[in-house]
Amino acid sequence: KGAGLPFRYAIQIAAIDDKVKAEEMVRKLSARGVEAYLQEAVVKGKTYYRVRCGKFTTKEEANGYGQKLPKEAGTSWRVVNVE
Repeated sequence: KGAGLPFRYAIQIAAIDDKVKAEEMVRKLSARGVEAYLQEAVVKGKTYYRVRCGKFTTKEEANGYGQKLPKEAGTSWRVVNVE
């Protein structure tokens, strides 16, 4: 794990099965200063593109950041454990 505190949480803004839409969302969020990124996940044989942002060591920190997300992030974001 290396030195320092490993980050354990991220904010998942969306999980969509359309890569183009997911990339567009990342682009819009990046333009607003959110360090968003895509993570590919296969669930029951179907590929989803998770739009996530942030690297947090605590849930509280992640929640605090989530409260300040721009409207482009929508309201259905949630804090996820990335370990």
